[in-house]
Amino acid sequence: MEDTDIPVIDISNPSNDVARQVLEAASTHGFLFIKNDGVTITPQDIDDMFKLSRDFFSRNDEHKAEYAIHSDKAGGINRGWVKMAGESLDPEGQQQGDPKEAFNIGPPQPHLQPLPTPLSTSSPLILHFQNACHKLCTQILSLLGTALETPDPAYFASRHDQSKGPSGTIFRMLYYPSTSTASSTSFQIRAGAHSDYGSLTLLFRLPGQPGLELFSPSTRTWVPVPVNPSPSTLSSPPILVNIGDLLSFWTGGMLKSTVHRVTFSGGGERYSMAYFCHPLDEARLERVESRVLDAGDGEKGREELRGQRKRLGLSGDEMGILTAKEHLDRRLKVTYGL
Repeated sequence: MEDTDIPVIDISNPSNDVARQVLEAASTHGFLFIKNDGVTITPQDIDDMFKLSRDFFSRNDEHKAEYAIHSDKAGGINRGWVKMAGESLDPEGQQQGDPKEAFNIGPPQPHLQPLPTPLSTSSPLILHFQNACHKLCTQILSLLGTALETPDPAYFASRHDQSKGPSGTIFRMLYYPSTSTASSTSFQIRAGAHSDYGSLTLLFRLPGQPGLELFSPSTRTWVPVPVNPSPSTLSSPPILVNIGDLLSFWTGGMLKSTVHRVTFSGGGERYSMAYFCHPLDEARLERVESRVLDAGDGEKGREELRGQRKRLGLSGDEMGILTAKEHLDRRLKVTYGL
């Protein structure tokens, strides 16, 4: 798989053809680029959020530690600041702790969680950005429902309606120091190999800050993903979208929750932002009714789901129907030892 194989799709005028393009990318690569229409999530909002991220991560550790992840002050489980090397996305690898910092912000239900400065003084920007990200995710989920020919095209989107209850959705700001700060003699990679825990992830990156790689099962190699695959025609980087574990469960493994990592490519400081879109906590991860799935290759899907079970610490075909929260709890336990 070459990085140019990941398509850039314009979903500003949704149609059955656009829906099929999204499904093809999701089932083949597990990743796709969405052309930024300049309206749903504006380039200016992305720039402003990156400026805010730089400002926050430049603060001293004592300031950030007041809102440590999982603490009551930060709003509870999976909220707050992750210190340098404070998590292992690939706990079975040789590297114990990834050389990065992060700050996790949950959905506003009904208000944003407690935030440190400067995040607290920019809460309107954060709230606006979260809502825009969720709107884009809902559009993509609706296109997938259409392409899969589900009896209810809104099957996926309706299970992500945040007005109906809590979810595991997280907006995450990430900072990776330069190799002069986090020596490559101690760390081999910046973020360990992993799949994402939710339904969809929107990833925002900066030009000149490479490092993301996808694992290709067919060639058993890691493939770099450019920030902007077509700089001559796209004035701003498209939004990278990847399929998470839960859409893989819902589609019997047809949609690929592709394993990926971040390396030290380039060696300089790296900032990124990710919106991890999760369904409502009580959503059941059972295979959706779909004429497209019924006509597909079930064995390939079963192979994908076996990989999913392994990530949950399950063996063989062991597993009943989990809820979204039960799945997330298992993944967080592996990552943080909760």
